[in-house]
Amino acid sequence: MHYSALLQAYLQGEETLLQLLLSMGVDDSSPLVSACAKGDLSAVRQLLDGDSTTGDGMRVAAEGVGTSESEITPLLFACLGGHDAIVECLLRSGANPNTSAIGGGTALQIACTVQTEAIVGHLLHAGAEVEALPFAGGKTAIEIACRKGNQRIITKLLGDEDIINQVETGRASALRAACDQGKEAIVARLLQAGINTDGAAGIREELTALQAACKNGHDSIVERLLTAGVNVNQDGALHAACENGHDSIVGRLLAAGVNVNATGYYGMTVLYGACENGHDSIVERLLTAGVNVNQYGALHAACKNGHDSIVGRLLAAGVNVNQDGALHAACENGHDSIVERLLAAGVNVNERGALRAACKNGHDSIVERLLAAGANVKSGALHAARGNGHDSIVERLLAAGVDVNTPTMNGKTTLEYARQHKHDTIAQQLLAAGANE
Repeated sequence: MHYSALLQAYLQGEETLLQLLLSMGVDDSSPLVSACAKGDLSAVRQLLDGDSTTGDGMRVAAEGVGTSESEITPLLFACLGGHDAIVECLLRSGANPNTSAIGGGTALQIACTVQTEAIVGHLLHAGAEVEALPFAGGKTAIEIACRKGNQRIITKLLGDEDIINQVETGRASALRAACDQGKEAIVARLLQAGINTDGAAGIREELTALQAACKNGHDSIVERLLTAGVNVNQDGALHAACENGHDSIVGRLLAAGVNVNATGYYGMTVLYGACENGHDSIVERLLTAGVNVNQYGALHAACKNGHDSIVGRLLAAGVNVNQDGALHAACENGHDSIVERLLAAGVNVNERGALRAACKNGHDSIVERLLAAGANVKSGALHAARGNGHDSIVERLLAAGVDVNTPTMNGKTTLEYARQHKHDTIAQQLLAAGANE
């Protein structure tokens, strides 16, 4: 039975696995393990202080560390069950406080997960290493405690201030965990203890403490970090606030002097994040703060997602209306009022693919707008409208003088396709317009 695998999953947050772990038939060939798992203090004491035939063996077991994937030591079982008296008993009998299951975490990490303050105290008194590296995919004891929000346990762990800035390879810091979970009192405690506010994000955790607070909208925590002197220009902090619509946090960052033209995740700009997600008030803040209105993708994102008022703000701020395929995005997605705005602002009506996209998706009123604005009528638009059965759009294109006999790339005409797909009305329209039989 792979207890270590279950323990690892439990430490990652699957807390219901505890009962499963303790009910899966603990190997009765190890009486001490069984007694620890069941919380039978009397049996544990009897086994540890037993007669000459068993006592030494039990003491060795108490000290041991799991030696295979199928073993968890008595101490770990006692920690999992929250049996503090048994943990104290095992430690007095020589159990190693830094014991760990292979691939499954240390006793202290388990105690912090179970949130048993007395066990944490026993382990620390016995010399448990607070700074022990986590198992693959796991968290350190202090990060677990921060996520759980147990201030009494955190206070115990912070008894040694040398460990508060630990940032393990591939894992985030304790401060980052508290910021991510919105645990303001813990953030305050860590800051008071002098933790480094600019600790790097872990390799596998992309966010720093400031980024985590900004992303999750923890306004008062952002304020605390800024007051403590955090680097406001950490990559992605402003982007996270803009993308997720946290207006007041954006205001705080701007007031603190953040670079409004900084890029965020994967090179995306802050204006793009606000425009894509329709955060009108944040776009207004950014524009007032002097953001480059022509940041890549901003206008396109607003047009694609139908954020009419944001498009209006960008146009009023002087955005280049012919960048990023903005007209195509609006036409493809059927945003009629945005197409109207763009045309009024002087967009190139013949932007590549715009008319065809509107025809393909059946946006009749947009096709009408484009044709009225002088869009060139090409056969690709006709083929797109025919292919999706939009006969009213076909009629508009025919009235605009589209060539009905231009073949597609494979040589077939629009009429041939209309007949093949039984678009009878369109076939009749094409014949009436002079399509060759």
